[in-house]
Amino acid sequence: MMAAAPSSAVSETGNRSLLLQPDAPAWARLLRRPPASDTARTTRQMLGLPTDRPVVMGGHQPGLWHPGILAKHLSIRACCARAGAAGAWVVVDQSPGAGAAVAYPALAGSPDGSQHLTRETVLLGTADVPPAAQRPARPLAPNDGALGTVRDGLSRLAQLLASHAAEPSLARQLHTACVEALAGTESAAEQTPVPSFFATDLHRTPAFAELVGAMRDDPARCARLYNEAAAAFPDSGVRALTITGDIVELPLWERTTTPERPGPWRTVTSDRLADLADESIVLRGLPMTGLLRRHACDLFVHGTGGGAS
Repeated sequence: MMAAAPSSAVSETGNRSLLLQPDAPAWARLLRRPPASDTARTTRQMLGLPTDRPVVMGGHQPGLWHPGILAKHLSIRACCARAGAAGAWVVVDQSPGAGAAVAYPALAGSPDGSQHLTRETVLLGTADVPPAAQRPARPLAPNDGALGTVRDGLSRLAQLLASHAAEPSLARQLHTACVEALAGTESAAEQTPVPSFFATDLHRTPAFAELVGAMRDDPARCARLYNEAAAAFPDSGVRALTITGDIVELPLWERTTTPERPGPWRTVTSDRLADLADESIVLRGLPMTGLLRRHACDLFVHGTGGGAS
């Protein structure tokens, strides 16, 4: 995790700033050797990642990226180019509501005939449903954008999504549209691919089986350790897992719906875990990043908003 080291480098231009923790020259020194364990090697192979060199990874929910997310992606590519490493990107498609709306500045009429600036949104999905369990969106481009550039951007957004409307889920539609938009801003020489995989596919890996197996063996210990970690960082916003007698909440979802039958997923509790097949279980944020750091990569790049993960 990049925020783990105390050193930092900050550069400022006007009101813009870039913070790296630790400073960029230290990134290559933090890379470990290729994975030694069978679990790590097989997990990387199943995710389409190499096992003969270090992996630098980042990720985010599916959607059109703001500059901070793009900065993570670019920093991974820069580090890999200089350190001889491979890049990877996890699409966090299990997070409810991710990518469900795009906000834009609009003009609205007033009773006196004048216009004023307002905030509008293009709805792409439902806020309480994971994008992996939602149908692709087919939005129309609004015509009330405050500027011509805003209207052009909204039109481009609608075109991008329409060209990927055959994807099996909203998550995959949003991600492929984002990748296409990013490629259109680069020269051919700058297009160094960063392979992507989806968090909802992790159940196929031995690292997932190992982690969920430990939860099945001792769910109370899992909940206790999770809550102790959350309490150690009270400003992180991580909610403690609920413990009610012998039944504990686990940091998992049960995949109860699909894009064909959209709907929220169900929280997994210890009394039901033994009866669930691995393919119906999805890791929530903290166990997901823990699994990836331990087995799938050698360096994980977070934005400053993701330091709690």
